[in-house]
Amino acid sequence: MILNEFEVLSPLKSEYVIYDELKEKLVNIEFVSFSEQDFKSLLALSFSIELHGNYLEQLPGTDPKNFNLDSNRYFKITINFGLILLDNLSDFKKEWFNTLLSKPYRLGDFFKYPEIKEFTQEALIDQLNVRQWEYGRYFLESFSKIMGSSIVKQPIKSTQSRGEFWDLMYKKMDAIKEPIENYEAVLLAFFIKKHIEKQDLNMRDYFLLGSIACQKMHLIFKRELNLKQAIKEIVSLDQNLNKGKRRGGPKR
Repeated sequence: MILNEFEVLSPLKSEYVIYDELKEKLVNIEFVSFSEQDFKSLLALSFSIELHGNYLEQLPGTDPKNFNLDSNRYFKITINFGLILLDNLSDFKKEWFNTLLSKPYRLGDFFKYPEIKEFTQEALIDQLNVRQWEYGRYFLESFSKIMGSSIVKQPIKSTQSRGEFWDLMYKKMDAIKEPIENYEAVLLAFFIKKHIEKQDLNMRDYFLLGSIACQKMHLIFKRELNLKQAIKEIVSLDQNLNKGKRRGGPKR
């Protein structure tokens, strides 16, 4: 599939307002009529909390408070994508947003309001059924900025076919000392293909990245140093590895 055949989301326009700054600004106000910027920020925060919450709950001993922080760059990726979705609302979703915006709320109870939960789920999270590839693309761009400082300035030997690329990546993944999970191998391979080899990804690739971001963002956050070390090892390996038998695509 060619990405430009589809209507895509317009880039981020809104600026996120940190929750603690809102609390400080509104500390003496019981019911708040939010500005559009503040309201979008809270809804984007709700989107990120709800999207990753179910996966966090499935991990024994994981404290969501260590992940759900404005200062966490990985949590912020999803917040910013939530803002993109909000900036692109149209038709009844835009009217629904404006109706909610017109009402006053208690800041401390904002995420408990049934109408806020309903909007977060139906107008934002449910959109990932068709927007997951754009979430995956936004995630990869953001992840690449985080990883950027770890890149060794030595490009991996360019390959011309999908099969050759994955053959080479499998061999490099097998050769590194840093143990990585299967989903991490897929993520790093796409990162290398897009941002080091400068090859294009397709919609299916981005859908897979979006799924990884939804389900594994908290683990990627915890293993950032491991992933940076893995990238360093991969890009510093011998550029003339023999290509093995074509395997056809990434491991899942």
